[in-house]
Amino acid sequence: MLISKKMYEIIRVLITTKNSNISDVAKKSRITVGMASRILKRIEKSGYIKIDRNGVNLTNELKLLKFWGYSYSIREFDNIQFLGAERPQYMAKVIINIAMKENLQYAFTLFSATDIIRPYVLPSETYMYILEKDVKKWENVFREKNILPIKENGNIVCILTDEDFFENNIQKVSDANIVSIYQLYADLLSWGIRGEEAAEHIYELIQNTKK
Repeated sequence: MLISKKMYEIIRVLITTKNSNISDVAKKSRITVGMASRILKRIEKSGYIKIDRNGVNLTNELKLLKFWGYSYSIREFDNIQFLGAERPQYMAKVIINIAMKENLQYAFTLFSATDIIRPYVLPSETYMYILEKDVKKWENVFREKNILPIKENGNIVCILTDEDFFENNIQKVSDANIVSIYQLYADLLSWGIRGEEAAEHIYELIQNTKK
């Protein structure tokens, strides 16, 4: 990760919640107000935000979004993997049904998400965020469906996160939870060449919402 985890969290909060104030940014980023203030001032010097008595305002959202995507890799985050026999589109339906029945949080990302909102590349794996505290629950319900944990090269990759990640950072499309379009863009951009191409299509969607 080219930026610190703290800066990553602050940028994620800024992008997904838009205008805010330093205290809110600090709370949602789980860092002290003093630390948040110092990091925000660094971001302000780059021209992405403006801090004044009314709070923290995004002044160049699209450039901050690109900086975010190029500054980390989704591959760096902890994950657990599973192996299922069915194709990704079917597995997505299984996951949706499991989450509804068991009241589990999740959000598809990478090509699992683009396949739902703007098909670009057929996914060969299923990628999704889940809560770290729910790992055992997912393992148990997956086992019931003969979807077994595997150390690597699984076709279901669950990226571990916490409750704060899901706040203002997911959207529902066709009964599926996927990450926000901003998180999706950053994840794809950080993925590499194939992801960068798909990210450009998502970037066009974001630009269209600004017109």
